[in-house]
Amino acid sequence: LRYVDLNCNRITSISPIAECNFLEGLVIDGNCILDYYTIKDSLGLIDAIDYFSQCKVSQCIEVEEKAKSIVETFPKNLSELELERAIYQYIIDNVEYDVVDGNATAFGYEALIGGKGVCGHYADGFCLLANHAGLEAYSCSSDTHAWNIIKIDGKYYHCDTLWDEGMDEWIYFNVSAEYI
Repeated sequence: LRYVDLNCNRITSISPIAECNFLEGLVIDGNCILDYYTIKDSLGLIDAIDYFSQCKVSQCIEVEEKAKSIVETFPKNLSELELERAIYQYIIDNVEYDVVDGNATAFGYEALIGGKGVCGHYADGFCLLANHAGLEAYSCSSDTHAWNIIKIDGKYYHCDTLWDEGMDEWIYFNVSAEYI
């Protein structure tokens, strides 16, 4: 096995392959990976990812560290819903809608490091924070827009931080699939 394509497979961990230095190519773009730190010293695996990816592993590790530091600022012992609200508000307060230069970067990078982006960047930033906080969340998209699905208290909901940005009352927070 020399080449593996896991693009957009909703995986969150690459630690099972951290020792796979024999890989020549590994595509993992579009996944909300929570443990890039497990490969930070694995030069063979880093080279395999960088060879096929449009972003650098250093960006992945940078945004992972940023996500962890943001999550640490949230109050402890919040309910799942309260934690989701804190993450939602963080994205609304700290990300500005703006078209970025088009260079692909790590999942969540534009929103959490750059502080700007389009709908997909908002969704990826929210997803990365939610998953680092222990919530099950996904970025999803249609042909023209991206938003999130999140599991709160055993039920799945849709939410859209971009469409709720600047609103006095959130109307796209934890809505049904039909509503979104």
